[in-house]
Amino acid sequence: MAAPLSEESQAFMNIFNAVGPMDLTLPIEQLRAVFEAGNPMLIGDFDFKGKSTEKMVPALDKGKSYEVPVTILQPTSDSGSWGNIMVFFHGGGFVMGSRKSHMRICEIIAQ
Repeated sequence: MAAPLSEESQAFMNIFNAVGPMDLTLPIEQLRAVFEAGNPMLIGDFDFKGKSTEKMVPALDKGKSYEVPVTILQPTSDSGSWGNIMVFFHGGGFVMGSRKSHMRICEIIAQ
């Protein structure tokens, strides 16, 4: 017999089960929308206290230049010295997730 889940794990599973199975035959735009809506539900409410700045960073791949969108999060408790920096890549297949779907967890880590 399996051990019971912790209260926190059970709360996660309740949300996960409420969302239901994901229909992977949907167009990717719809899958992203579901994913982006579901992630904040799993993480909960969080009020980031700080500054969020959007930038485009130049990149080069096999001789082709392009720009990569990035978000810089600087909590109000930060002295502005750039002493601590974290770079977050959302991973997975880099298909369904997005910067938006993972922003809340990045804000929590930054703060």
